[in-house]
Amino acid sequence: MCTSTSYCTPSGFKMLASNYLGIPEHPLFLEIEEMLMITKVTPAEVGEQLMKDKVPEIVLRGLIEFLEAKLGAGQEAEASELQSGEAQAAEGGEMLEEKQGESKKQEDKGDQQTLIIQQIAVVFRDKRTVTVKT
Repeated sequence: MCTSTSYCTPSGFKMLASNYLGIPEHPLFLEIEEMLMITKVTPAEVGEQLMKDKVPEIVLRGLIEFLEAKLGAGQEAEASELQSGEAQAAEGGEMLEEKQGESKKQEDKGDQQTLIIQQIAVVFRDKRTVTVKT
């Protein structure tokens, strides 16, 4: 079974902060909201960070650090995926060439088989012609 989870939005964060910290606004909210728009983090991860302390300032600074780390890890992963994708593309190109070569061989083999079948048909046609004449 596959479960799809969405990422935390700025409005989702405000709701979580209100529920966990009991604060509707804070000067650090703007920075956190901007980071949430470019970082892939689930509401559960944000909630986990919000439960680490009771002091809003400490919790929000910790959340910023968490988001910065997550953003850095995401960029590294994307770079790694890009390099991996390029390697796979090169490998895929080689495999495509191999498959095209195999396809050409099969096509040639098919042409040879067709030629043989045509030759056999000619022989049988000639035999029928000879048989009819006899």
